[in-house]
Amino acid sequence: MASNCRSSPAAGHGRPTRLRELTPSAKLTYLVVDRAAPQRLTVAQLRERTRLADRTLRRAIADLDDAELVVRRWRVVDGSGPQREIALADRERSRQDPAGE
Repeated sequence: MASNCRSSPAAGHGRPTRLRELTPSAKLTYLVVDRAAPQRLTVAQLRERTRLADRTLRRAIADLDDAELVVRRWRVVDGSGPQREIALADRERSRQDPAGE
């Protein structure tokens, strides 16, 4: 029986059940972002840690964003211009709403 819920006890450690439907590269990217939390990672850091090709990594991030598992934010770095940062969506929501739900 399929379910559209974001997480379930069967998913283990609150991991979204939607993750099962994604590509291996998206799963790897999610795992790397999850292990880095609460730190946000730049795309360059993700590329280095996952060793995925640029196009594959961009697609993995887009798939995770479409599934609402990660959020992409711009960060301005002194001297080097803006960089895209990736963080887990549920942790970003809890950062923005410290009182909980």
